[in-house]
Amino acid sequence: MNITAIKTNTLQNLIRQYNDATTIAATADAAYQSYVNKADMYQNLYTQALANTNTVNAQWGMFLQLKSSLSSLSQTSDDCNLVADVSYNNIQKLVKCWEQVLQKTVEATDAINLASDFIVKRKASNPLISNDLVSDATTAAKNANTVFAQVLAALTATLNTLTSAGQAKKSTELTGLNIDISKAALLIPKPQTSLNEVKAATPIYTPLEKSLGDLLNSTTAKQTTVLAALNNANAEKAAAKEALDTANGRVASTLAALNSAKAAVAA
Repeated sequence: MNITAIKTNTLQNLIRQYNDATTIAATADAAYQSYVNKADMYQNLYTQALANTNTVNAQWGMFLQLKSSLSSLSQTSDDCNLVADVSYNNIQKLVKCWEQVLQKTVEATDAINLASDFIVKRKASNPLISNDLVSDATTAAKNANTVFAQVLAALTATLNTLTSAGQAKKSTELTGLNIDISKAALLIPKPQTSLNEVKAATPIYTPLEKSLGDLLNSTTAKQTTVLAALNNANAEKAAAKEALDTANGRVASTLAALNSAKAAVAA
């Protein structure tokens, strides 16, 4: 076989190698673009999953804050109800005391007025009765009437206070009722009181709280799953890029060898 035939055979072999390298590079490029699209898809899914988790987490935080605020407000309402009840009962007792004082004052005032009238009338028929005694009797009757008016005013003021205390009591009861309605809307149960509930080892969740918790766990789990898939897709993309670079390098090297062979054949 002469030199020309050898060069031609080498040239054909290099052309075949170049075509094979080009085919492999095209296949590697298609695979790489496929992994790029896959990675982009999982990136979008992860971005959405992360946004969903953040939204549910924010809702969970708002629910816990609202639950805590309602519990605190409920305790404050209970304290106010207790104070209102005690105040109302104490004022009721005070009213009864003032009623008793008023009764005694009426009796004393009547007695003093009768005595004063008697002294004044006796003075008219008996000049020997001292003018000072008449003056003192008149003053005593006046003072007794003044005391009666003051006691009556005190009783009236106490009754007005009792009315205000009653309104305050109703207001605190209404507030407590509204809080209970709000808690019921959130499905928050009342504190556990039975022995079995106290001894329960597992925490007690409300239906809404459990639903939000399950949703948060679900979105967090999905975020974790998608992130793992995204990391795997990025690893596949990196491996495909490495294979594509190797294939392109093979194309470049075979092309250089082919061009060199062509130049040798032409010489």
